[in-house]
Amino acid sequence: MESVPVLMEKLKILLVLQTPWGTSLGMSKVHHDLKNEYEKFGHEVEYLDWNKLYPKGQNAYDKVFGSLYTERIFRYLRCNAHKFDIIDANFNCIPYSKSQYNFTGVVLYRSHGLQPLYRQIEQSAPYKRMESFDIKKISIKTKLGNLYRFLQKKDGDYELFNSIKHADIVHALNLAEYNYFLDYGVPKEKIFLIPNGIPDDQLPTPNNLSTSPKRKELSFVGAWTFRKGIKDLNDIIKQVQLQMSLDKVNLLGGGQAFDPYSFFEMPLHPLLQFKPHFAQNELPELLKQTKVGIFPSYVEGFGLAILEQLALGIPVVAYDTPGPRDILQPLDEGLLIKSGDKMAFGNKVAEILKLTEERYVELSNKCRERAKVFRISTISQEFLKVYELFIAKSN
Repeated sequence: MESVPVLMEKLKILLVLQTPWGTSLGMSKVHHDLKNEYEKFGHEVEYLDWNKLYPKGQNAYDKVFGSLYTERIFRYLRCNAHKFDIIDANFNCIPYSKSQYNFTGVVLYRSHGLQPLYRQIEQSAPYKRMESFDIKKISIKTKLGNLYRFLQKKDGDYELFNSIKHADIVHALNLAEYNYFLDYGVPKEKIFLIPNGIPDDQLPTPNNLSTSPKRKELSFVGAWTFRKGIKDLNDIIKQVQLQMSLDKVNLLGGGQAFDPYSFFEMPLHPLLQFKPHFAQNELPELLKQTKVGIFPSYVEGFGLAILEQLALGIPVVAYDTPGPRDILQPLDEGLLIKSGDKMAFGNKVAEILKLTEERYVELSNKCRERAKVFRISTISQEFLKVYELFIAKSN
């Protein structure tokens, strides 16, 4: 990245996202953590989120026939954009030119995963070959939610590509996205590859690291969805069980739209420990005995769940897909498994579980060192440098 002098003046930054503010969703957490870091440098940061766009919520009629969230964002910008130097907006949020809302500052398109890349993976083997799941096992609430998302069609390609077109800066979250933008015709000088980060206080210090041997315990952190590989977990765990007895398998943070046990054969049920919701500060305790993280996701923008476990010294085995690849390949390419190869995945997990204590500690320390590369204090400064570069260009 080009080196630029740090500007003395403080920036006024608006973060725009189409989800509720907070740390419960990965997309929102990224903004939440960056806001905290920007404010440490003295910058003024405001945010426009789902709750501010819909302060009274949505009734059933409005959800289908009401105004699009992009229209509400546009109305807000027409009245308020002039107050800011930077508008840092999630993908699809601002498919309008700056002149339409009278803004002369800098707009950044922020990626949380690129939908065209997602579709390429979802329409190819092995993802497309996954056998259908019995729809009767999915709750009525989930069925209605799926219908709602189908009818809304609020995140189409029109919003996506126009958001890219009208942004001054296009953020890529992984190398595959960066290359996609280049192939699409986005000027190279407009694209910046910057990963997500992890708060510095989530990185253990030598004084609070656990040194006691861990049990044969696995953990999956993430949504319980087909895309995240929930259907592969049964076969992966069985493959590990062929080689050793496991103590426990944690499934953390998936929400609970359906019965999670329905994805697993009855003999595995005693091993499983589900926790659909947890606070961020609970994660170290929940993962205290975890020896290996499992992340068989087919499609990812980044993979914060991987990073959170690496920070705790937990090796994570993942499918070789953009996002996880960017995190794990420099650490140990062997942690990446061809997507859909559940047998190889289970064998790699078993291999790590069989490591001697000395070899495991060595790998665990490498995981912690890799996580340090993604300190949010460092990541936030990379974004600030980009902002400053484009402000300098516009002056």
